[in-house]
Amino acid sequence: MEIVNQYKNDLVIVGVGRQTDLALPLILYGKDAYKDVNAFYLMGGAFLVPGNVTPEAEANFYADPIAADSVLEKEKNIYLFPLTSVA
Repeated sequence: MEIVNQYKNDLVIVGVGRQTDLALPLILYGKDAYKDVNAFYLMGGAFLVPGNVTPEAEANFYADPIAADSVLEKEKNIYLFPLTSVA
């Protein structure tokens, strides 16, 4: 959490994998772990397209759904980038 404290209100977190690493500070430090983070850009989920691990599921959220739920529930300023179809 040192980096969050060092760059207070000037930090954007980009999560392109499982949400486990982002959920752990919430478990260790509580709901205010990321209070000084400006935004989260997360890659996960599949909407209106087939998933990449099952017909309904995308790998990043499927592998650790509890972590994904925790991050989405407890954080603010989340920009979610799900799988999309490429035409």
